[in-house]
Amino acid sequence: MNDDDPCSEQLSKVIHQFNRRGDIEPGLDVEEGALLQLRKACRILDGIRALRDIDRHYTLVVEGSFAAIERTIQFYVVDSGVAD
Repeated sequence: MNDDDPCSEQLSKVIHQFNRRGDIEPGLDVEEGALLQLRKACRILDGIRALRDIDRHYTLVVEGSFAAIERTIQFYVVDSGVAD
């Protein structure tokens, strides 16, 4: 980090805290990048189903649906070897 940068100290703290995070969420501790994207898509869908079921936060439901579609496409692209 550059000591002249006013954000340097704060960024170092954030990086340190991120690296100290606890256990990875069960089911997301996979080695394969493609599978991780697919599992994230499933988690997003699970969360937005819960919001939909309680009839709340429609904007988040729509945005989450698009995010799940993006993760699914990422899975396909990485799994098929088109991208890393």
